[in-house]
Amino acid sequence: SLLAAWNPPAIPAVVNLDPVDISGFDATDDQVIPILANASAVFLHIGSQLGPEMFAGTACAPRAEGYAAFFKRSRSPAWMFELLHAGHMQFLDAAPAGCISCQIMRALCVEGPLPDWLVRQVSQTAMIAWLKHVLG
Repeated sequence: SLLAAWNPPAIPAVVNLDPVDISGFDATDDQVIPILANASAVFLHIGSQLGPEMFAGTACAPRAEGYAAFFKRSRSPAWMFELLHAGHMQFLDAAPAGCISCQIMRALCVEGPLPDWLVRQVSQTAMIAWLKHVLG
């Protein structure tokens, strides 16, 4: 939980992979964006270009609740970057064969032409480089 980032020095740095503050599936989730500026941790927000794209009337990572909104409300220093040609669910491994709800969720999100393995590799490389920079 991002809420742990408010307890210094427990978590000095946080990486978010295409974060979404409120899911369209559970409006009772706690909102994080309004309180990000109070966090003691520094943040890297990695987003997908296609996360905000609409499919079946909804977006998996709506612009107003996505990574750019997290970045805008994070205290300085904070970092963000956007993976072009990638969708919100492409940061994840393939859905297990037996998890029908996982497969449905993945099918409802716009995916880009960037291969999933490359989305994960670029994200992992960015995380490692950033954490080495921030944590020394």
